[in-house]
Amino acid sequence: MSRFTRRTAILGLAALTLSACAAPLVDEAMQQQITVRTVAVDVSQYKGLKGRSLSISPDRLKADMQDALALQLQPMPSGNTDVSVVVTNVALVSPGQAAFIGGNSTIKATVSARGADGAVVLAPTEITTASEQLRLGGLVGAMMTPKAEDDYRFTVSGFAKAVRKRLLGKEPLKVVSN
Repeated sequence: MSRFTRRTAILGLAALTLSACAAPLVDEAMQQQITVRTVAVDVSQYKGLKGRSLSISPDRLKADMQDALALQLQPMPSGNTDVSVVVTNVALVSPGQAAFIGGNSTIKATVSARGADGAVVLAPTEITTASEQLRLGGLVGAMMTPKAEDDYRFTVSGFAKAVRKRLLGKEPLKVVSN
């Protein structure tokens, strides 16, 4: 195995390990008590997508994030917790970036939650999550970089799954598409 390939594999495994063991947002006892009532997404601080030549309007980002979070958090009127997400940055890794440095596309947002009684369940906490799709560096990473639209969808879905795991302590729901 060449030195470059070995380094790429090690970096990929490190990124996967770090994303899998992200710290919970609330303690385990609290996670067991949370049933999401509402999910609100705020994109007023979003300044446009970075890294790829894809234009995602704030309205589209809000709708896509709302849908992905609703799928993962499964809000219900009888729930006891309201979740708020303020999206600040969406960065997609271009094929050129993948060729040189690798890395994953990311979303940075501030997540907070309040109980139905107004009590703070989660104080505003900035998190950055990666796309569902692992990216290696080098030529392989550049060749395997998905189309910009697909990369965007993987990144939004990865964000919602990470929020579910870190807020509720539950594994992400697996969605099967036909």
